[in-house]
Amino acid sequence: MDFETVDSARTFWRRALEGLGLDVETGTAVDTGMRERNPAQLALEQAEGKCAGIDMLLTHTAPESLSIPRRESIRLDSGASP
Repeated sequence: MDFETVDSARTFWRRALEGLGLDVETGTAVDTGMRERNPAQLALEQAEGKCAGIDMLLTHTAPESLSIPRRESIRLDSGASP
Protein backbone atom coordinates (compact mmCIF):
# COMPACT_ATOMS: atom_id res chain seq x y z
CA MET A 1 0.00 0.00 0.00
CA ASP A 2 1.35 3.41 -0.94
CA PHE A 3 0.76 5.49 2.18
CA GLU A 4 1.65 8.72 0.37
CA THR A 5 -1.24 8.12 -2.04
CA VAL A 6 -3.61 7.24 0.80
CA ASP A 7 -2.55 10.34 2.72
CA SER A 8 -3.03 12.55 -0.35
CA ALA A 9 -6.47 11.07 -0.99
CA ARG A 10 -7.49 11.63 2.62
CA THR A 11 -6.30 15.26 2.48
CA PHE A 12 -8.18 15.81 -0.79
CA TRP A 13 -11.34 14.25 0.67
CA ARG A 14 -11.14 16.39 3.84
CA ARG A 15 -10.61 19.60 1.89
CA ALA A 16 -13.46 18.76 -0.48
CA LEU A 17 -15.81 18.31 2.48
CA GLU A 18 -14.60 21.60 3.96
CA GLY A 19 -15.32 23.21 0.59
CA LEU A 20 -18.89 21.92 0.87
CA GLY A 21 -19.28 23.59 4.24
CA LEU A 22 -18.00 21.07 6.80
CA ASP A 23 -16.13 22.93 9.53
CA VAL A 24 -12.35 22.46 9.73
CA GLU A 25 -12.43 20.97 13.24
CA THR A 26 -14.86 18.20 12.25
CA GLY A 27 -12.93 17.43 9.08
CA THR A 28 -9.69 17.21 11.04
CA ALA A 29 -11.28 14.98 13.69
CA VAL A 30 -12.60 12.54 11.06
CA ASP A 31 -9.23 12.50 9.30
CA THR A 32 -7.40 11.86 12.57
CA GLY A 33 -9.76 8.96 13.36
CA MET A 34 -9.07 7.42 9.97
CA ARG A 35 -5.31 7.81 10.44
CA GLU A 36 -5.47 6.03 13.79
CA ARG A 37 -7.61 3.13 12.52
CA ASN A 38 -5.80 2.43 9.24
CA PRO A 39 -2.49 1.02 10.65
CA ALA A 40 -4.35 -1.27 13.06
CA GLN A 41 -6.66 -2.50 10.32
CA LEU A 42 -3.72 -3.09 7.95
CA ALA A 43 -1.90 -5.11 10.62
CA LEU A 44 -4.99 -7.31 11.09
CA GLU A 45 -5.35 -7.83 7.35
CA GLN A 46 -1.70 -8.84 7.04
CA ALA A 47 -1.98 -11.29 9.93
CA GLU A 48 -5.45 -12.76 9.31
CA GLY A 49 -6.38 -12.06 5.69
CA LYS A 50 -8.06 -9.32 3.71
CA CYS A 51 -11.42 -9.56 5.51
CA ALA A 52 -9.94 -9.14 8.98
CA GLY A 53 -10.65 -5.82 10.62
CA ILE A 54 -13.77 -5.21 8.57
CA ASP A 55 -15.60 -4.31 11.78
CA MET A 56 -13.28 -1.29 12.04
CA LEU A 57 -14.92 0.32 9.02
CA LEU A 58 -17.42 3.08 9.69
CA THR A 59 -20.45 1.18 8.47
CA HIS A 60 -22.61 2.04 11.47
CA THR A 61 -22.81 5.77 10.78
CA ALA A 62 -26.13 7.43 10.05
CA PRO A 63 -26.36 9.44 6.86
CA GLU A 64 -26.41 13.18 7.35
CA SER A 65 -26.16 16.24 5.19
CA LEU A 66 -22.60 17.49 4.79
CA SER A 67 -23.74 20.98 3.91
CA ILE A 68 -26.69 23.24 4.61
CA PRO A 69 -29.18 23.10 1.73
CA ARG A 70 -29.31 26.38 -0.19
CA ARG A 71 -32.88 25.83 -1.32
CA GLU A 72 -35.72 23.40 -0.84
CA SER A 73 -35.53 20.23 -2.92
CA ILE A 74 -37.61 19.82 -6.06
CA ARG A 75 -39.27 16.51 -6.83
CA LEU A 76 -38.17 15.22 -10.23
CA ASP A 77 -40.69 12.39 -10.65
CA SER A 78 -43.93 14.38 -10.61
CA GLY A 79 -46.06 11.29 -11.31
CA ALA A 80 -45.10 9.44 -8.11
CA SER A 81 -47.14 9.70 -4.94
CA PRO A 82 -45.49 11.26 -1.87
